[in-house]
Amino acid sequence: MARLPFFSLHNADPEILKTINHEVRAGIRFAGLLRVVVVGLIALLLTLTIDADRLWYWWALCAGFMLFGLIPLLMVNRVKNPIALQAVFAALDAILLVVMLLVPDPQLDGTFPVQFGLRFHNHLYLFVLLSGSVFSYSPILVLWTGFCLSAAWGVGFAIIAQLESSFGDVPQWINEQQAQGREATLVDAIMQPGFVNYFQLINVIALLMITSLVLAGAVYRQRRNLLRQVDAERDRQNLSRYFSPNIIQRLTKTSDPFKLVKKHPVGVIYADLVGFTQLCSEREPQEVISLIRRFHSDMAEVIFAHGGTLDKYIGDAVMATFGTPEQRPDDAIRTLACARKMREKVVTWAEEIHEAGGTPLQVGIGAHFGEAVIGNVGDNRRLEFTAIGDAVNVASRLEGLKHELSAEIVLSEDLIIAAQKAGAQDHLFDGLEQKPDVSLRGRSEPMTLFRLPR
Repeated sequence: MARLPFFSLHNADPEILKTINHEVRAGIRFAGLLRVVVVGLIALLLTLTIDADRLWYWWALCAGFMLFGLIPLLMVNRVKNPIALQAVFAALDAILLVVMLLVPDPQLDGTFPVQFGLRFHNHLYLFVLLSGSVFSYSPILVLWTGFCLSAAWGVGFAIIAQLESSFGDVPQWINEQQAQGREATLVDAIMQPGFVNYFQLINVIALLMITSLVLAGAVYRQRRNLLRQVDAERDRQNLSRYFSPNIIQRLTKTSDPFKLVKKHPVGVIYADLVGFTQLCSEREPQEVISLIRRFHSDMAEVIFAHGGTLDKYIGDAVMATFGTPEQRPDDAIRTLACARKMREKVVTWAEEIHEAGGTPLQVGIGAHFGEAVIGNVGDNRRLEFTAIGDAVNVASRLEGLKHELSAEIVLSEDLIIAAQKAGAQDHLFDGLEQKPDVSLRGRSEPMTLFRLPR
């Protein structure tokens, strides 16, 4: 599995990078939409609770937050680096939120001491804004948002603390009061309108940074989990090129399905286009490749529909197996049904070509049911899961008899018998003709064959 850096994705796999960037953009869009809804509800609540002559100020602040959410939402798909865009608006959000929390409503005509903005636990709203950054899938953006909020709150606190009416040194204030003949205690100092608590500033900034680190760690873990999901899905897609969906489901539940080499009866199909060599000489290269891709795609669709395994492509030929990697009672039935469906698929395709004025294509199919060895072959640089043995050789040689037997499908008697024993329906045998025994290279005894004529 590729390692996903904490602060950067530049070393990640391109496909993973693409997926992460997609999730980042989706997260920013979701956060923008969520903000529009939340700010809209807040504006409605303010309308119901604040006097009409004071609404303009709060509506202006709501409009600012709405704007800072809408701009990234509208631009996220147009910029190369959405995190950088979001970082700019995270800083603007922090400044606007601190202004809203610390600057008194101008409609109050100075009757509300500015220092009171530091006493009402307004800083809790900073954590609400910080929590919204987790939708970005970016730990660095979470940390940046926490830093911006801490810096904005610290600057706002410092500005208020520097006011002539503010004080934070309690002992000095008590001494000044006593020097003027007044009794003064710690409680008296705290109750003064101009008192500012520096310990509160330290606590708020410390909590913001700690929370930022925790959330950034959570986002990093979330992104790692996303990476694992992407890897798993990519593995699943790779498997889907070889196995039918029901077999993939079985494979993904097994830690090492190909570790043990097996030997058991399997169904094997070889299918290729008839006269393909001549076709290559008559058509443009692009058209040849297009035809091969169409043939491979159609055959794979049929193979997977019948629960088979796409063993390999061999030029214009396709090899499929049934009973790999696990045996099933109806392997022979599915082999026979798949062979017939392959032929029907190519016939339909040939009719399309004929109607378009082209030369129709034909397919040759050989199918057999017999013992084969199942396992990985290759070396440590490249492995291939396949079936090998007599059953594979026989199926290939049966396909090679298509011209001699004037057949589209050539089947072994072993396959027919196995399908009958498994309970195959009668329609699967329609049109099949038994042929005299044929000697195949590599076999000591002749084989009884069945064909579906052209």
